[in-house]
Amino acid sequence: MRVYRIARKQWVNDLSGKGAERAGGRWNPRGKCVVYTSESSSLAMLESLVRYDMDLIPRDVYMAAIEIPADAVEDLPAHQLPAGWRNVPPPPILQQVGLRWLNLGQALCLRVPSAVNPHEFNVLINPVHPHFEEVKVVSSWSLTWDERFQPRP
Repeated sequence: MRVYRIARKQWVNDLSGKGAERAGGRWNPRGKCVVYTSESSSLAMLESLVRYDMDLIPRDVYMAAIEIPADAVEDLPAHQLPAGWRNVPPPPILQQVGLRWLNLGQALCLRVPSAVNPHEFNVLINPVHPHFEEVKVVSSWSLTWDERFQPRP
């Protein structure tokens, strides 16, 4: 299964999950490594864009295509999520859901609905899982944002 991740050039091939460990995220508390990816490159772009001030979109970003074993993915359906799971900031219970998945250590990846577009999915990768060596960056390329994403005078 192929998933996608956007990062600054120096981090595009880094699958350590250290960025999410330092900052925490929707699905992980600080101190827990997770690699956030999306099932499509378009969703990866959308997920990135919601984090940026449109005046400050970085220019040195890259897209990575990552291969993961399809049979190593556990699904978390939207109907199992608490009310308000798409809120900003996200409810703390979501980090507990992610923490439970990480601590159980059964699945290498967790497929979760995107808060930006709940009809599409992100895939969380556990970089300390015993089968993590099966996760590979297969390609990466410089990402060029469409000029319509730039601020207008």
